[in-house]
Amino acid sequence: MKLKTFNAETLPTSQSREGDPTISFALATSYLNDKAVQALNLEAGMNISVHQSEDDPSEWFLEVDTKNGFPLKKASGSYKKVLVFASAALAHRVLESIGMDEKRATCRLVTEPIKEGKLTLYPIITSYAKRKLED
Repeated sequence: MKLKTFNAETLPTSQSREGDPTISFALATSYLNDKAVQALNLEAGMNISVHQSEDDPSEWFLEVDTKNGFPLKKASGSYKKVLVFASAALAHRVLESIGMDEKRATCRLVTEPIKEGKLTLYPIITSYAKRKLED
């Protein structure tokens, strides 16, 4: 598998961190922030899948999946533009793969897709989660 690598050091951003598209993995409910929802044209009722690189287990990718993915739902309360999905098992695997002892990690989501075979994937920058902890 040949992959194009994106990370916090190699990917310049024109937005502030607060304005970054992100995906948060949590043991209760995981979510995509409003910037990610808008950039990927996501809506409640759509599905997403998450892929892990077998070559580098700390590399993760999001795929908008019409059939088998995790269903996206609208968040409640004041987070109406946020979409949520539930998978404690996935959150645990992501957190473990990047060496996080926390119960939640927020990762930057690259909105420029890459192609891997027939898949259209959006890289998830896991190093962003570690960087946010250090701030």
